[in-house]
Amino acid sequence: MITVDPEWRAIQSAYHNGGHLIAALVETQYPTLKAASGHHYPGESRVEFIGESFPDLAELSETLDNALKEAIARDLPITIVGDPQTDRKVQIGDYAPVPCGGVHPTSTSKLGSVSVKNVKLKGNKLRISYEVQPVV
Repeated sequence: MITVDPEWRAIQSAYHNGGHLIAALVETQYPTLKAASGHHYPGESRVEFIGESFPDLAELSETLDNALKEAIARDLPITIVGDPQTDRKVQIGDYAPVPCGGVHPTSTSKLGSVSVKNVKLKGNKLRISYEVQPVV
């Protein structure tokens, strides 16, 4: 028999969707940046962006931290859109839907808190590391 650990699932879901939220906020605030990859494991979580130019890193960190707090406080819906077999996407509020087959809570308030740990340039990529204090 297989059982799902609901607490671990909630933690993984919060980290995963914290990454989606960071990507949506950064791409909206800085349209020249595009999310290229992510890693959402607790203690190692990050989203990497590619672009032709990069904003001031301290400014980006502060702006993003504030935007994360606001988006979570607004309790934006997190919905699955598209055909689940061929075109499954996740959408947070009115942000653009993105392809994803992961586990998602119903709203941003379920993420608890998401905060920026570090912002740095690594080669030609901008890496944003983050931490989540999920609601479990």
